[in-house]
Amino acid sequence: MADDKGPDNRSAAYNRMAPRWDLINNLLGGTEAMRLAGEARLPRHQEESDNSWRRRLELATLLNMTEITLDMLVGKPFTDPVRLDEESDKDSSPFHEWAEDIDLQGNNLDVFARRWFRDGMAKGLSHVLVDMPRLQPGDTPRTLADDKADGLRPYFVHIPAESVIFMSGTMVGGREVLDHVRIAEAELVRDGWGEKLVQRIRVLEPGKVELWEEVKVKNRKAQWQKVDEWTTDLDYIPLVTFYTDRESLGVAKPPLLDLAYMNVRHWQLEADLNNIVSVACFPMLAMSGVDTNEAGGDGGLMRLGPNQILATRSENGKFYYVEHTGAAIKTGMEQLKHLEEVMSAYGAQFLRNKPGDLKATVRALDTAEALSQLQAITLSFKDALEMALQIATDWMSLGDGPSVEMNVDFGLNDPDEAGWAAIESARKRREISRQAYINEMKRRGWLADDYDAEEDLEQIAEEAESLITGAATTDLDPGQPDDPEQDPEPKPREPGAE
Repeated sequence: MADDKGPDNRSAAYNRMAPRWDLINNLLGGTEAMRLAGEARLPRHQEESDNSWRRRLELATLLNMTEITLDMLVGKPFTDPVRLDEESDKDSSPFHEWAEDIDLQGNNLDVFARRWFRDGMAKGLSHVLVDMPRLQPGDTPRTLADDKADGLRPYFVHIPAESVIFMSGTMVGGREVLDHVRIAEAELVRDGWGEKLVQRIRVLEPGKVELWEEVKVKNRKAQWQKVDEWTTDLDYIPLVTFYTDRESLGVAKPPLLDLAYMNVRHWQLEADLNNIVSVACFPMLAMSGVDTNEAGGDGGLMRLGPNQILATRSENGKFYYVEHTGAAIKTGMEQLKHLEEVMSAYGAQFLRNKPGDLKATVRALDTAEALSQLQAITLSFKDALEMALQIATDWMSLGDGPSVEMNVDFGLNDPDEAGWAAIESARKRREISRQAYINEMKRRGWLADDYDAEEDLEQIAEEAESLITGAATTDLDPGQPDDPEQDPEPKPREPGAE
């Protein structure tokens, strides 16, 4: 059978990841996106009317613990800017200049890296395409000197996880190498007095790029047509994928996926609680022993209000209000509080040190070398960033690319009472220096990032001098020496003296 699928065909890996990405994107979009998701995130109750469900949806608001936790974790590796290694010569190396505008959109390397890292932490993986400005047909052959003179150089393009719809690779020398990648693109262009969305698929293969576009023909189904193609100077696909915890090509579990499911559950419980509170605030009028036609008057409709009188001829008839006991509200609030406590503590697991084996555990106890999950992810990202810089190097035939420096000196701010007590004791016995003591406090996040130990030491000296001066001027004993260092030896105490 002929294959009628086009370049927009999704891979099995993409189809597996797509529901996860939809969930994460809904949450990161906030209350507005969650409401637009409708029944996918807030299912209807059995026999619930459309109006009741819509009212429940409109009252729901999102406590976005997924985004709060994501931003907290992303901020840890970027407390210090991403830097290129200091070994390269800034005057001869172009990378320091490129790093100031790494994507030709005005974003420096640190800003771009943070965005790439955040997308990967949210989705489990994220991509960067290292591209090069195209030569137009008819251009004369160029040299590297020509490119440098005209400012033509490689640049980074961030490709969100959900934009790469197909990836395939082959094993070459024990290493997986990409042989085919398809990227979905969309561009909003002007169309007369309005605008339209143009859908494209970029097909990447070693040394070659194709651009396909969805073309709509009148009275016919839209078809994909190849509208452009060109060759590159690279014999491989210049796409780098950052994985947080890779399962297979194009597949990784997003680190915050379980938190996302808890966050959706909180969204649903909060919507139910809002609805219960709305109902509980309005007591319902009830009656017994009353003929409804008699009580309602015209057409059996009962008029209620401050200037209305309820009356009945029935001796046993009575009117009364039925009010909500509030038990359901209390239960709902307890469930919400429990979920909030669990979600608040969720991000801490990424900062806990996790030695891999007994030897690593012993070494970690001695030298604190154990890595947290976030530190391991950060090191993986560092490798991906250096790989992207190497591809930029290959575009210009510059040899080896630079390495980067990123902050990985962070961990969970656990009380760690026993460990901290040992550090304090060692400091008191002068077994460790003041600087080592301060470094331990910094590592635990107990001191501000801009804390300056030397400046603080000067401040301590000034405070000590101030205290000494103040004590000398306020001493009421005229026989007390002015200089504390000149204190006379204390007289021996007489026998029997108290």
